Amino acid sequence: MSRSADLWFENSIAALNAVATQRVWSVIISLLGDMALAPSDRISGPAITRIVEPMGIRPESKRVALHRLRNDGWIISEKAGRQSLYGLTENGYRQSVEAAPRIYASDERAAGCWQAVILPPRGIGDASESEAQLLALGYIQLAAGLMIGTQVIKSPPDDVLILKPTNDGMPDWVKSLCGSQSAFQNYQTLETALQQVDKLVSKSVQPTPVQVATLRTLIVHNWRRVLLSHADLPPEFFPQGWRGFACRALVMSLLERLDRPALQDIEEQFRRAS
Repeated sequence: MSRSADLWFENSIAALNAVATQRVWSVIISLLGDMALAPSDRISGPAITRIVEPMGIRPESKRVALHRLRNDGWIISEKAGRQSLYGLTENGYRQSVEAAPRIYASDERAAGCWQAVILPPRGIGDASESEAQLLALGYIQLAAGLMIGTQVIKSPPDDVLILKPTNDGMPDWVKSLCGSQSAFQNYQTLETALQQVDKLVSKSVQPTPVQVATLRTLIVHNWRRVLLSHADLPPEFFPQGWRGFACRALVMSLLERLDRPALQDIEEQFRRAS
């Protein structure tokens, strides 16, 4: 395939790369989390190289990232002849599965009930089991001793005071805390890039399995990076002009068009090109 025929792919990569500086180890986690859907799934080192090279990631940077991820308990490596095969560890797979519903949900969070929780006074640096329980349920801290969330606590701790709202609206100061200015701007930047890719990935292009894997990895990586930087809350919790939900629609549309390729198809394309 000629370079001109691949111009759509190169421009798509350029748009997605411009969203943020890519941390190689995090890109590889996004790759494995999207492509290695089963605990037994493995991707060869050369195939990973082919997927991440168009992003400007050099083989030596990939090797350093893989070494770090092995040491940190995120991935495992196995030998298959002269090649190394990589997959997520049990811990890495578990964390990927836990994040997947939020990353791949096609619909935005519906508006719903919420409640505020007041914690007992505590010393600086002291933690409480009640606070840990609320954080695990997706509550966020608005101020010292004040948390807010949408998950109804079935068995509330004895030391907390639960307040139910009497007004339908959300004050602007709460919205600014739930949706930080950095996340607000990051979504705007991401939306611009996704709109460019949306135009480039037309019905006329026929991407190879490796090209699909590269684009999916970058789309999921950029989406995950911004999405997981804030709490999972419905629209009324965020400031006016918040583009997170528009980004979700674009991400889901692109991932549907760029259907996840089978790992054997990626490996086969790599072998044919070798």
